[in-house]
Amino acid sequence: MLRRAFLAQNRHLESTISKCILLSHYATPSLVQGSRFASRLPVRKHLTSIPETSQISEYTTNLQRYYIYTPTPRDFIRIMAALESYQPLEKILRLIKNSPSLAQFFSNRRNVREVAKELARSPKPHRSIDILNLAYHLGHTLNPGAYESVAFHLAQSRNWDMILGVVGAARKHVGHTTLRLLNWRALALMESQRYASLRRILDEFKSASLAPIRRTYHIMLSGCLRNQDMAGAKHTLQLMRESGIPMDSTTHALINNSYRKFGVDLQIRNNALVSLPNLVPHRRTAVINSMIQSALDRDDMSATFHLLSLFGDKNVFRALSLASPEFALGQVQPNSVDIPSLPNLDMKPNSDTFALFMNYCIRNLHPEGSLGIAKQSLLLGIPPSPSLVTSLVHTYFQQERGDDAINMLSRLTAGPKAQVWTALRVDSNSQRDPEFSLQGFAPLSLTTRIFNALLKGVLYRQGLSCVPIVFSLMHANHVRPNSRTIEILLSYMNQVNIPHPRTFFQVLRALTVESHVRPSIQHLHIIVSRIFRDERAMVIRSAWAPRFSRRLAPHQGYRKRITLLGTTDVFDPLAGIELGKHLSYRASARPAIQSLTAHEVKSDSAMVFLRIRRQSVLHSDVESAHRFLQTLMARGMHPNAYHFGALIEGYALAGNFSSALDVMKSASDSGVQPNAVMYTHLISAYARRQDPKSAVSMFKAMISHGIVPDVASIDAVVSAFHAKRDENTARDLLKTLWTYIQPFPESLASADLPTMLTHFRSINPTSKKAKFSFNKRIETYLQVRKIIRAYRKYFGTHPHTQRMLRRRRARRQLSAKSTDGKLCPPK
Repeated sequence: MLRRAFLAQNRHLESTISKCILLSHYATPSLVQGSRFASRLPVRKHLTSIPETSQISEYTTNLQRYYIYTPTPRDFIRIMAALESYQPLEKILRLIKNSPSLAQFFSNRRNVREVAKELARSPKPHRSIDILNLAYHLGHTLNPGAYESVAFHLAQSRNWDMILGVVGAARKHVGHTTLRLLNWRALALMESQRYASLRRILDEFKSASLAPIRRTYHIMLSGCLRNQDMAGAKHTLQLMRESGIPMDSTTHALINNSYRKFGVDLQIRNNALVSLPNLVPHRRTAVINSMIQSALDRDDMSATFHLLSLFGDKNVFRALSLASPEFALGQVQPNSVDIPSLPNLDMKPNSDTFALFMNYCIRNLHPEGSLGIAKQSLLLGIPPSPSLVTSLVHTYFQQERGDDAINMLSRLTAGPKAQVWTALRVDSNSQRDPEFSLQGFAPLSLTTRIFNALLKGVLYRQGLSCVPIVFSLMHANHVRPNSRTIEILLSYMNQVNIPHPRTFFQVLRALTVESHVRPSIQHLHIIVSRIFRDERAMVIRSAWAPRFSRRLAPHQGYRKRITLLGTTDVFDPLAGIELGKHLSYRASARPAIQSLTAHEVKSDSAMVFLRIRRQSVLHSDVESAHRFLQTLMARGMHPNAYHFGALIEGYALAGNFSSALDVMKSASDSGVQPNAVMYTHLISAYARRQDPKSAVSMFKAMISHGIVPDVASIDAVVSAFHAKRDENTARDLLKTLWTYIQPFPESLASADLPTMLTHFRSINPTSKKAKFSFNKRIETYLQVRKIIRAYRKYFGTHPHTQRMLRRRRARRQLSAKSTDGKLCPPK
């Protein structure tokens, strides 16, 4: 046994040395420093470059582009260039057969496996599948372990669609599949939201004569919970028990981590806590972090304090006391009734634990506390994680210090040039050292989540013009956008009131049809809410409207004519909402809806909220809205403040204020505390009815319950006096209530009501949507076109897209030469 271990280690060292030798000849110093051999290999100052070949394009003249460390023939670059230019398969195979070195290389299964693994880790991971296909067509059959290794490295970079291609190639090339490959396929199906195929994964195990293991059922269970499919989750647990696999600590931990979107379930939380002693340390911390996140979502400081006490480190309490004064020792009594007591497990928090409380401070507009928590985390010597860096980026932009966030991220990257980062700065000369030094810890690479935080910050600071620059930085750092990236872009377009919803469909289709990103239910949330806002503006007028009327809805026939959204009996995936034929919305949304329907994506809590709000607000059918609320609970999801707020708004618009108050009491009894939005719905309804006395009474009731008013609630109570044509009282009231938000500016002491309103609403820019002029609209559409063009340039993966871009580039070059007089334009 010792001899076999020695021989295995010797082979590993020989392979490492051969890779290092090749890297020293073919890599640049920056490439070596960023590689995994940087600590072992001294970089040569004089590097030998690969000779150019006439048949190879300019952009593929060295192996550096593909990051291939495994020894390969010099002719191998010709194969990569042929694949890059989408040459026919027959031509590439003929090129290999005519080259003795290439033929010998592909005949060695180990060489092909190592190259495929390196390509899976490269900026062009899809080339790994091409290499496997070439070996198969040359008559060389690899073992399933090669495909499993490639799938593993593709999973590290979250290339789920490519994993499906690898598993399919293995089934075709080898003739059968393995347990690991099928588990990789199940994981890829779950991550890419192909829930219909995931539900049939057990049939694939059966046809392959393989027995699923606990990991298989856990992947299926996680997919059901992500898809809000409680019935499917229960059925999966039943199948797991029938196969002889009982629930263990890892099953309880998985359910707890995935159950957050359903709401709070004390039994699930207690089961996960009891299973903690049987988990490995890092899994214990992940479970506690998930529970802390759920407690922070509902502002349950008692449960949060008890969960933090499981760490047993007083420094944690001191660090996190910056998030809330209640975390100071002795001020919060843990609730021992709801949470069972546990033995001392000697658990330690990680960087993600501190990131949770940073996000809590960001949500409560307390960026100073967020920065303090980050400082304490670094002082405790906890290595920063991408979650902590993401929270830091959000904090800097909330403090209007976006340039500091850009400076911090620019020092974490080695790929792009400094000029690209400078283009994002507001102050191009601001290149001071970042406040947080992350250099003393392990190397931290930029991730898609970090770039999403950067994109969100620069969008709300600089607008759509900065998006192509962020895309170029992502491409330079070998990071690809995901579904959340498109969601952030669509959400910003919704916030700034892009004129036509058709633009949303165009952006969604352009950014998904030619890339690996698929349309998601979150994308349709934003689009449906944007269309709903147009419908609501047609039906319900604000008390600030110049020609305000008491009538809450126009004539029924007119309502039918302007309907942009309809209803259908099919509940999933849009909770029964159907896009109307107006302005071809239905045709524009058909590809996305068909994709969600084909993969059996269920309606989630947010989409049900939109259906409840539409039924109660636009149709004054609160009874039907109640039935949809019951459907939500029947599917295992708990209603939140948004669902109760939609019912309250419907009752208030109908004039049934007593029922609206009953709904608010029911929300409080179910654990959902009333917030400023619920009271704002009631105040706005009184304002529309020109009842300022009741509006002020409801505003006082909100303050008496300890709810701090926001810009929208103050705007609503002032509008009640404006609707009554009492401008002086409205102006004096606004001046008085201004102090709830910030000190009243003395420069507006003699200003009129419209001027004061403009400055007051600017405190919260998203409270009122901007009106687009014609020139602004044209400028916005041009920016959207540039965004789509940049996305296709950097992340378009379809061969037709690449050919189209090359043809356009050639036409532009030809046009430029013709203008110089060197060539005549073709007629």
